[in-house]
Amino acid sequence: MTSTVFKDDWSKDYPDIQHGPFPSSDGKTVTLPNGHTIGYCEFVDPNTPTAELRVIVLLPGIPGSRLFSHPDVEREGCVAGIRLIVMDRPGLGLSSFYDTPHPTLSDFPPVFRALVEALELVPEAGKKVLLLGFSAGTPYALSAAHSCSDLGQEKTMLEDILLVPRPWSFKLQEISVPVAVWQGEKDRGTTKNAALNVARLIPGSKCIIVPDSGHMVYFKVFREVVDWLTEQGQLGEKSGS
Repeated sequence: MTSTVFKDDWSKDYPDIQHGPFPSSDGKTVTLPNGHTIGYCEFVDPNTPTAELRVIVLLPGIPGSRLFSHPDVEREGCVAGIRLIVMDRPGLGLSSFYDTPHPTLSDFPPVFRALVEALELVPEAGKKVLLLGFSAGTPYALSAAHSCSDLGQEKTMLEDILLVPRPWSFKLQEISVPVAVWQGEKDRGTTKNAALNVARLIPGSKCIIVPDSGHMVYFKVFREVVDWLTEQGQLGEKSGS
């Protein structure tokens, strides 16, 4: 039933999006200090000096993996000015599972921190790690925003929230980095009120309801999201926070 809903959502709300070839990159892996493996795909703008690249880590939904990005990224090979890392969360794709048999959202931030450090995503003091969560990747992005705010003064964008149906192991009220929520008005995977409530609980956050869009609103607002993330990174660097 769910797959049928999303298929209809896609075809009705996004008629311009066409099926394309399977992503050409199989991805890479990195071994963390604890021996775990994390899989990821990387898209780097070759025309921007390394020191000037903005780093965005994308956490896809379910089903989703490092092979999820955006048609523009696949077509152009990168996003201008961006080093984009698409991460396999633990237990998905090329990533090994957590040590604990019953992990919670709080088990994710240490993995995220280890990945950022292993890939040297914050090579200089004051640089920002920007985090984008889509659908079921959103709670994990929120958890990292809650626990890793010291990691490059990370800024977080959360889009099209799909609430994990169990208690979360952290408080949204304690998130201290800038957050924006993009929510499709016609999303049948979650509700507009759920997105508004999440944004209300996170201090200083905002919620953008996108008219005539459903669960796949990500594909419509991707460029807008990247621009917002980049702006937040620039503001953070200027303020030193």
